[in-house]
Amino acid sequence: TYLLGMPVLQNNQTLATLTTLSHFPQGKGINDLRACEGFFLPPLLSAVCGEYGALVSERVLLYVLPGVLRIFPESLHSLLASLCGRLETSSLFAAGVAPAQSDATDSLRGLLAVLNTARRLGQIDGQTLLHLIGSLPPPSPSSNGGVDTSVALQFQGPALLGQLEYLITTALVHSDESLRLAALELICVSPKLTELPTLFELSMVRRFLSLNLKVPHPQFRYQILSVLQRLLTRLKEGAAKAYKPGKSTSPVPHPGDASLTDVVDFVNWFSFLLASSLYPGAPYPRKALPLEVYKLLVEVWSPAPLDTNKTEKNAKMMEHMVSTHKFCVWLSPQLKMFDRMNTSILFNNLWDRFDRCREWACSVLMAFPTPLPGFEQPDTVITLVEWGLRLAAGPKNRECDTGALVLKVLYKKYVQHLGWRISFDAEGRASIEEPPKETAATSFHLGAQVFFVSQLLDVLQRHVDVASKDLGEAAQHHPMHGVMLTLRYVLLEMDTSMNVKSKERTNIMDGWRAQVERLIATLVNAVNVVLRVVADRAPEGFAEQDAPSRPLLAANASADADQEPVADEDEGDGEDEDEDDDAPSPFVSTKHRVLRGQMVSFY
Repeated sequence: TYLLGMPVLQNNQTLATLTTLSHFPQGKGINDLRACEGFFLPPLLSAVCGEYGALVSERVLLYVLPGVLRIFPESLHSLLASLCGRLETSSLFAAGVAPAQSDATDSLRGLLAVLNTARRLGQIDGQTLLHLIGSLPPPSPSSNGGVDTSVALQFQGPALLGQLEYLITTALVHSDESLRLAALELICVSPKLTELPTLFELSMVRRFLSLNLKVPHPQFRYQILSVLQRLLTRLKEGAAKAYKPGKSTSPVPHPGDASLTDVVDFVNWFSFLLASSLYPGAPYPRKALPLEVYKLLVEVWSPAPLDTNKTEKNAKMMEHMVSTHKFCVWLSPQLKMFDRMNTSILFNNLWDRFDRCREWACSVLMAFPTPLPGFEQPDTVITLVEWGLRLAAGPKNRECDTGALVLKVLYKKYVQHLGWRISFDAEGRASIEEPPKETAATSFHLGAQVFFVSQLLDVLQRHVDVASKDLGEAAQHHPMHGVMLTLRYVLLEMDTSMNVKSKERTNIMDGWRAQVERLIATLVNAVNVVLRVVADRAPEGFAEQDAPSRPLLAANASADADQEPVADEDEGDGEDEDEDDDAPSPFVSTKHRVLRGQMVSFY
């Protein structure tokens, strides 16, 4: 029992005590090992199951349990058997008792903690889990090159067979989020990056994802995202190592491992599940996790070319990266995440009512292959260009942001990568000129970027001209902030690399210099047009000298102190439909008043 005080000490002291204890039974057979287990196992089990409180349990799992399993790997089977015995006698196996209502939650949490610790230490893997649940026969002592880590489990009796699968499944659908996350980590995370997941692990992931895509809490969502990132990376690295490009009928490395067909089916099912959650009008908790996971899925399995500017100095690592990239390129035609339907779904999500959902949908589209699947021809792209222009010229913030994001994606994919010259007239009709095949790709692409910015400046100049004549007409039909937002997004995505000849570089730099000068002049004209509105007295005749003598910031601070705290910042950043109904903040109005005075004194 004294060992339970070890968590309050340092990790080195705990391991030193356990090491001293480990010399006691060495070389005296399994009976002495069992006698030693009888000394430390009962209090350890009680601490793992939370009988001494949450703080002691947390420290025992963090410091004591890894040291015990390193020094006594043979005790893993005794730990698992004892925990399964506790769960077997609890109400978890009783008919008609829900898992959330059972008294076995702490024991189930302890079982998952022991399994996760053993897996992090490399004492169990996916194959061992198959042996534990009875899907595979027990391994022979020589099955692991003479070093039999699994034989430490002893595989004695049916205590674990058939129960562990039920317990993991129960934890995956438990009402306690910590249990669900622990079970997901057990089947997803492995210290070996190239360990191919088993069919059992993939089936458990399917079960978890089918019930946990709608996540209301940001912290739980980020934890799921971290675990799924390691699973997808492990799935790609393991498949790239086991199955070489061009050999779709390669045998599986181990019994129970996922074949190449299983890997493709899982990725396709995963992308379909994520896309099915992105329906119109879906609430923010329903869309948040699927969009983030979709971005992760695309980034992991993207066949995009490797970035030559970020080459790996280690030749062996670079060779591994090239080999993995070739595998992704070879497998990409079989992956249905890159098709027209999913591209259209993501474009529709650029019209979502939540800011963060629009940003995530845009980032997923930016990670898609070039050209976008289903939009390879200029005729299909022209429709998107005209839609983006029409929305960017809208008076509402949601319309402007959607139009700017659409044009940003098209600029990145077709102007910057393919060198298409996209132009649009005063009526909003677009046309596309593809680069000739005999033209140097880099110089033409850079010229196309300059041309696209000049077209946006033409649109902005037309809106400024309308505003200089009739501000009411401009506010309704020709607002400027949408086009300015588009220019901001486009300039942030500008390719500054000049890998061209010196003469061509000079011409391109002259073109950019002219467009920047034109941009500054247009913005100054826009400021002069709207300054007479923002710097003028209010139509009601209210002037600053008529304001009450009490400081406005102090008055608003005391008023805000009596109000309810605002909602979590992660809840979608607000809905755009409600923005027009919200009154402007007094803090913002005061800031604008100071800036307005500075602008008037400047001009």
